[in-house]
Amino acid sequence: MRTLIRLLMILFVLPVSLAAEPLFPARYDVVGVSADDVLNLRTGPGTAHPVADTLAPDATGIEVLAIHDGWARIGRGETTLFASAQFLERQPGQDDPAVISNLPVTCVGTEPFWTVRFEDEGYLSYQFLGQDSVGIDLNNFATSGNDLRSSSFEGSGDASPVLGVLRRTQCFDGMSDREFGIAIEFFPQVTGGLQHLTGCCRLD
Repeated sequence: MRTLIRLLMILFVLPVSLAAEPLFPARYDVVGVSADDVLNLRTGPGTAHPVADTLAPDATGIEVLAIHDGWARIGRGETTLFASAQFLERQPGQDDPAVISNLPVTCVGTEPFWTVRFEDEGYLSYQFLGQDSVGIDLNNFATSGNDLRSSSFEGSGDASPVLGVLRRTQCFDGMSDREFGIAIEFFPQVTGGLQHLTGCCRLD
């Protein structure tokens, strides 16, 4: 009987524990840094690593990919850098596991080079290199089935319909050393049917 009770306690407590874990990527603000100082961004998680960049003492909306052992991993330019997490404060309202809670989001991909930008839950625009931007009204944007960390979308506008999925997961664009925290599968309508594109996204 005691074993059964322990199992039931685990089953009921585990989802709460998982839900309490902070979700990434997420936006953070710099805190606790003097007005005449900066927050160092290092090439690795620790003060032994050289400083490669800095953040202003009042910087806000910094995209943090993960925090481990007191160090925040941050996508910056063409690489991934690290900052002391004690000087970063998470912005409120980012507890929804679905990617749609983090808009606006910009996604990029290659072959061909393209960009997708989600302005809000009702609109996106996409553009292929050298072509005009296309606006799309989203008529469906929701979590994807049982995978709460994914958001599916579909919509139409002046162009043909599009659909796709955003997913919270580690992603690399294949062109730089920068890590991203969101991956995208994008299916725009082209001559001959839907084209399958994959890329990485950042929080704006």
